[in-house]
Amino acid sequence: MAVAGDMSLSIANISSLTSKVDFLLQVSKKSRKLDYFIKRNIPASEKSWLSDLKSWKLKSKWLLKVSDICLKDYDQVFFDCGEELLDLNDS
Repeated sequence: MAVAGDMSLSIANISSLTSKVDFLLQVSKKSRKLDYFIKRNIPASEKSWLSDLKSWKLKSKWLLKVSDICLKDYDQVFFDCGEELLDLNDS
C-alpha cells in the first residue's frame, strides 16, 4: 500500500483479446514475483513482449496464475473483458 509520502498506486491491467487465446498484461511498476514467474515458468512460445504497448502478450492458460500474483503484488487489478472493466480486488 502507498505510504504517506508516496501517493501512487500500483496497478495491473489484464485485457482479454478478441481471439480469447491470448491476453495482454500491463503494469504500472515492476514486480519481482511477476517478472520471475513470467521469465522462468512461461515458455517463450507462450509469451511475447510488445514494446510499443509496454505489455506482455500471454497465452490464456496462464491467466489465473498471473491474476493471483497481481492480486498479491498490486494495489489495484483490473480485468478488461471487452464488454466491461472488472475490479478484481472486489471479487
